[in-house]
Amino acid sequence: MALIPYPDADSIDAESQAAIDSFAKDHGRPTLLRQLLAWSPPALDAMEDLYHPIFLGGSMTRDFKEMLFVAASQARQCPYCAGGHSRLLVTEFGYDADDVRAIRDGIATDSWSEKDQALVAYVRKVAVDPASIVAGDLADLRRRGWTDAELTEATSMAAHALWTTALAQGFHLEDDLVGPDFDGYF
Repeated sequence: MALIPYPDADSIDAESQAAIDSFAKDHGRPTLLRQLLAWSPPALDAMEDLYHPIFLGGSMTRDFKEMLFVAASQARQCPYCAGGHSRLLVTEFGYDADDVRAIRDGIATDSWSEKDQALVAYVRKVAVDPASIVAGDLADLRRRGWTDAELTEATSMAAHALWTTALAQGFHLEDDLVGPDFDGYF
């Protein structure tokens, strides 16, 4: 159970409820994190303001950025974030569950190019220890064909995972994944 109870419908302002409902309409379910952040509409707004531009904008595809987010979340040991976004990759983007598990765990798979796997390893490293990144890490990725714009997007995905996993872990949202409403999570 989360350390803070989820607000009941009477406690959520209309704008926050609309954000929760919009996500549920698009994805078939609300997220526990959005529900909990309804206690603080500015925090919920901040999440929405970060989520959509980072996931939907830029040169990388949405599903590829979701995969990077999953890899970063798993590296941060956040079953809530890694599980929810893994489910999204499988149910909404048609990814193979075994490939998603492999990418989560940093294991090479035949379905991903060496170039992609190198970026996944980098994102996992940024997520766990961003201060450990050195110029050589980025030089290696550039040699593999990644542009500075793509490296910025990938690093932003890791940073977004840092923010959301801190919330999920701080409130123990991962404990809520054991409920029957979350069958199919990884």
